[in-house]
Amino acid sequence: MASTSIFTIYYIRDEIQKNPHIINCSIKYFCKKYRVSQATIQSSFKEYYGVTFAMYVRDQCMTKAVKLLLTTNMKISEISRELGFSNSKAGFMAAFKRIYRISPGQLRSYLEEHQSSGKIDGEETDINARIVKVIALLSKVDGHIKSRR
Repeated sequence: MASTSIFTIYYIRDEIQKNPHIINCSIKYFCKKYRVSQATIQSSFKEYYGVTFAMYVRDQCMTKAVKLLLTTNMKISEISRELGFSNSKAGFMAAFKRIYRISPGQLRSYLEEHQSSGKIDGEETDINARIVKVIALLSKVDGHIKSRR
């Protein structure tokens, strides 16, 4: 793959990380925007990130969902719409549960319970560190979450 293609894949990855959205982050959109083939995007994501393009987008959406559950009081339906699951809160909840083995509502309840007990540092400034800590705590304590990181 030419070096320009590598940079293109990095730009695509960065765009997905900055604004993960199931609908807006379509492979066709990125093919058109960056003038690269679907095959190049698919093979590059598999090579560099170890997952398909669609799985990468989904994982980024679910990571953002955890961040929103951790840092906001948004309703689950609002989070679902924010991430592009506008027609299906159930679809969002099923995708979330497939990855983390717990529903978004159960995670929020668990976070509230454990933050108030001091098991999760609510003052942690690095949100990514808090997300990792939450996922690690849940997988260690309850075995509910299958960590994919």
